[in-house]
Amino acid sequence: MSLKRELGLLHAIMMGLGSTICAGIFIILSPAIEMAGPAVILSFLLCGIINMATMLSYCELGAAMPRMGGEYAYAKEAFKGLPSFITGWYEWSSNIFYATLMALGSAYMLSYLMPINKSLIIIVLVTLFTAINIKGMKEAGIIQTLLTSTLLAIILLFVGAGLTHGFRSNAFEPFMPKGPLSIIAAVAFIFETYLGVEAIAAAQAEIKTPEKTIPRAMILCSLILMIVYCLVVYVTVGIVSPDVLSKSLTPLNLVAEKTMGSAGVILLTIAGMIAALTSLNSAIIASSRVACAMGQNGHFPKILRKVHGHYRTPYVAIVCGSILIMFFSIVDNWNSWFIQSVSDF
Repeated sequence: MSLKRELGLLHAIMMGLGSTICAGIFIILSPAIEMAGPAVILSFLLCGIINMATMLSYCELGAAMPRMGGEYAYAKEAFKGLPSFITGWYEWSSNIFYATLMALGSAYMLSYLMPINKSLIIIVLVTLFTAINIKGMKEAGIIQTLLTSTLLAIILLFVGAGLTHGFRSNAFEPFMPKGPLSIIAAVAFIFETYLGVEAIAAAQAEIKTPEKTIPRAMILCSLILMIVYCLVVYVTVGIVSPDVLSKSLTPLNLVAEKTMGSAGVILLTIAGMIAALTSLNSAIIASSRVACAMGQNGHFPKILRKVHGHYRTPYVAIVCGSILIMFFSIVDNWNSWFIQSVSDF
């Protein structure tokens, strides 16, 4: 039984944006600014252009072969055998561990706002997104759209508050304190902030009119990311000195506190949590689709190929992946608690 095509252009774009704007952007800016200074804006722009060139390949392949499994489907068509298995294994395992990181990140960020049991929150969050994904891709797409829209609204509020607040005098001088090569070095460091647009390819078997929607979604998603990231960096460097930013673990929070006060810090914390949740949702979708595809081709146990008769979702692959995500998340949380307890003792 095949999956049901339920995602339109908006949902596909939000799938890519939600998967890409993860919690990393809220902390990775500090070392990037230390590398390149204010010229890190050019690094994000150049990184976006490189990402766009990469996505053009995905556009062509996704439109030509809109099958379940994303990159695994492409490798299976081109190479078959071991290369396709390795591609699928890497795609599946990376999404499982990425989802684990996002589940942990969500729990830890929520713990900043209120006292909670992190393991319990991880179980609740993963169970909730598992149920949504089993119910249907349409429901998962709607949740992704709502969460990502909220995230973008907070980011735009952050940018607007920064522009209204006004920049430091000579905020971008010297613009390139460590020379042109520092821009290239920062590109290599921040490139992971653009990784995630290919989540659209992971859901390509459930996108309506894929030959048109997939290329449009990937190109628009890449353009939106370039604009959002460059605006965030522009405001951040304009408000707070690069010397201060490079030493902070939460550079965006410094800017939010200056422009919006304590309410801004809370908003940015909420944005970070939402970013982790959208990435968790995307990773569950991607890992389950590739696991199902590999089950169909005999590279994974055949039970993973089962598709729900009513909901038309790979429910066995979703449940198995979510169990692994909960296991790795809780084990990591318990290890952290044990190490902290020994240190305190």
